[in-house]
This record gives sequence, C-alpha cells and structure tokens, in this order.
Amino acid sequence: MTDFRDLADGGRALAQVVGEQPPGTIVLGVVPNGIPGAVEVAQALQLPLMGVEVERDAAGIVDVRVPDLAGVQRVLLVDDAVETGTAARAVGRVLRKATRAQTVLAVPVCPRAELASLEVLFDSVVAVVYPLERRSLTWHYDVLAPVPRDVAYAAIAAHADALASLADD
Repeated sequence: MTDFRDLADGGRALAQVVGEQPPGTIVLGVVPNGIPGAVEVAQALQLPLMGVEVERDAAGIVDVRVPDLAGVQRVLLVDDAVETGTAARAVGRVLRKATRAQTVLAVPVCPRAELASLEVLFDSVVAVVYPLERRSLTWHYDVLAPVPRDVAYAAIAAHADALASLADD
C-alpha cells in the first residue's frame, strides 16, 4: 500500500502537516515535479507560490536557480519527496546565500537517514512520512508521472490568478 495517490495528494497531506504560516511566507516549489504538491500547499494556506529550477547535468552537478526573494520572511520549499537529498541540499545551500528568510523544507516523504544532512541547511524539515530507509518514490505514490515544465509553470500562473481574485473579493 502506498502513502499517496499522486503528487497533488501528497501536497494536500503536506498542507495539513505544515499548517498555518506567518505573514511574509511564500511557497517555493521545485520545478517541475514539486509543483503539483506545492500548488496544493499554497492553495490550502492561501500563500503566494513561486518556482525554483533545479537541474542535474550528466556528471550529477546540480544547478539551482532561485527567484528574487526580496521581502520574503519565510520560505516553504516544497518538492515531491526527498529520495537521496541531493536536490534538497543543493537548494538549501543556495537559499542560505540568497536570503535571510527562515527556510523550511516541506515534503511528503523524507527518509530519516537524510534528516541530519538537511537540518543543517534548513531551519526545519517537515514531512508527512519519515520512512526508516530510502526507497524509490514509486513506493510512496500510486501514480508518479513526470510533470512537463510548461504544465508546472501554467499551474504556478493559475495559482497566482486565483490568489489575486481572492484578494479582490
């Protein structure tokens, strides 16, 4: 039995664990596969959503491109899960240099073996499931389909429009 139906379901469960956030908080979703969960967290908590680009080259070098975080006081970094922790650690290192904001890694799945290496880079790490050991993400999700980048960015834009219309009401 898996923990989540799909990436969005993981995000809905994560939103319940993360709970209400202070003013000045944004959700920063890892493009592309972290976006379905990040959208769910941002919608549930009525927070702004931005994307962070994380790419690996053939040699395993991780390139991270973080948006401008001026004025942000708290960043909830949301991804589909932590498997090896490579991407989360890379983003954590870049966020430490890019902002003075409090940083929280929020993922549906984070193996306990990876917590120590992540807790030195983030102010806190929050997950729904903390398995003893690292497993393939297919162990945790019924459906784990890659998200096209254009779909991820369209979801970010749609969330911004929905949040703006809430503010107008």
